[in-house]
Amino acid sequence: MNPIEKLQTILKEMEGNKAQYVTNPQKDFSRNRKITFYDIMWFLLFIGTNSMSEEIRRAFNNKDFSYISETAIIKSRNKIKISAFEQLFHKFNDTLGVVGKLK
Repeated sequence: MNPIEKLQTILKEMEGNKAQYVTNPQKDFSRNRKITFYDIMWFLLFIGTNSMSEEIRRAFNNKDFSYISETAIIKSRNKIKISAFEQLFHKFNDTLGVVGKLK
C-alpha cells in the first residue's frame, strides 16, 4: 500500500469515528451533506497556494462540487478539532514506521 492509500485508509477510519474529532459531535457532519468529514480533511491537507475558489474547483472537480462556496469550506474547517490533525499525524507515522513525537 502506498502512502496516499494509507492516508486515505486512515481518514476513512477517522470519518467512522468523527465524533471524537469535531467540536460538536451531535451536530457536526451528522447530516448527509456534500462536504463530508473525509472531504474537508483531504482538502485541508492538500490545499495549495491558489485562491480558495480555485483550490475548491481543483479539489472537488470530480464530485460536482462546482457550487461549494468558500464560506462552506471555512465553516466545515472550523468544526474540526486541532487534535484530529495531531491524531492523523501519529496514525500516519505509525503506518510508515516513523519514530518521533509531535511537540
